[in-house]
Amino acid sequence: MTQTMAPATGSPSPVPPAHQKDGRTAQRALTLRMLARPEMGVFLGAAAVYVFFLISAPPVREASSMANVLYGSSTIGIMALPVALLMIGGEFDLSAGVAVITSALTASMLSYQLTMNVWVGVIAALVVSLAIGFLNGWLVVKTGLPSFLITLGSFLILQGVNLAVTKLVTANVATDDISTMDGFDQAKKVFASSFDIGGVQVKITIFWWLLFAAIATSVRVKQSGVVLKYVAAARERGLGVIFITHNPHHAYMVGDHFSVLRLGTLELSAERSEITLEELTNHMAGGTELAALKHELAQVRGVDVEELPEEDALQVGAPQAN
Repeated sequence: MTQTMAPATGSPSPVPPAHQKDGRTAQRALTLRMLARPEMGVFLGAAAVYVFFLISAPPVREASSMANVLYGSSTIGIMALPVALLMIGGEFDLSAGVAVITSALTASMLSYQLTMNVWVGVIAALVVSLAIGFLNGWLVVKTGLPSFLITLGSFLILQGVNLAVTKLVTANVATDDISTMDGFDQAKKVFASSFDIGGVQVKITIFWWLLFAAIATSVRVKQSGVVLKYVAAARERGLGVIFITHNPHHAYMVGDHFSVLRLGTLELSAERSEITLEELTNHMAGGTELAALKHELAQVRGVDVEELPEEDALQVGAPQAN
């Protein structure tokens, strides 16, 4: 006996809606993520300079010349890293350059005058440098004065102290030679040696520079995460937070309402539910000016404008003219 089942005549069960991804976890293409990195502008600028001299100055094509360029860059870059971290935090240190001279004088005079191992002078110089930085930071916090003024005073004080103490101790404006003292050769190997790579002499300061740059980058990323966690924690406690940033991804991760200012004019005011991360990024990147630029670039042969937003996509939450 065969039994036949009749097809159902009722309406089919509704299909559950597809899971919509939160803009906070949306993934962007690798190329866009790379272009959004703040280091990309510096990299492209350095690449442009390198290509220019590579074409116009044949000696630059030699590996030894590039090693010399990197050595000069490392001596500046090692000092630029801590100054850059201060500037990212909204502060400035005018005394950094003269503090380097103070550190060097401390190491050399202490080692020579007390006939001690050079490493003792190096450690003393490190302590003096940390003390100068601590004093600058303590004065900024306690007095509330701008770091520019505090470190300007430190600069002038250290400049006078360097000259006066050196003249008093050595009866000259320069320190005595310490190249024959104990520990000098070991210290030179650590801080000023060079070694051969493919027949080219490379200074060790280049590797110190790269190491400090890696540390500074990890600190910057970690500190950004700490700030975002504090903002999110304050929001959960019902506290209002005004978070000012140039990074739309950070803003979109913790923000509930977004305002974009351009030349003193409110270009965007929108709740999080009214705008996507892409639209917020477009507004911060130029807004309607970017859309107008698309139409101008469309007239230039070979320019791909498909990735640029349309003007309609940039009007979400924008204030209307009266």
